[in-house]
Amino acid sequence: MGVCELAFCTPVLMVGKFRLGLGIGDLQTMSFLAVVFGNEASLYALRSRQSLWSTPSGWLVLSSVADVVIASTLATRGIVMTASPVILVAGTLIAAVAFAFVADIAKFPILSRLKIT
Repeated sequence: MGVCELAFCTPVLMVGKFRLGLGIGDLQTMSFLAVVFGNEASLYALRSRQSLWSTPSGWLVLSSVADVVIASTLATRGIVMTASPVILVAGTLIAAVAFAFVADIAKFPILSRLKIT
């Protein structure tokens, strides 16, 4: 799971630094968002041997929604970090959702190759 998190966070921060030209404060906020959203994406993609579409428990969904709402609020309001525009927060969240789908597709051949299935 840590490798998946690294595979998500590194490109997100590279886009923030080299494509968007963000300063250190904005990159720190973006890294916070990448960790939070990346953890959620990895959790859903890797939580079972079934597809991402298998039904999660209500508690899992509720805690994920709370996690995303709290992190987004902290980032957009600038609470204990540099405030980020909503578009940056939304873009990071969309990237995490896309990453979850990619990780879900990639897990089947990897599990098969490692003979874990």
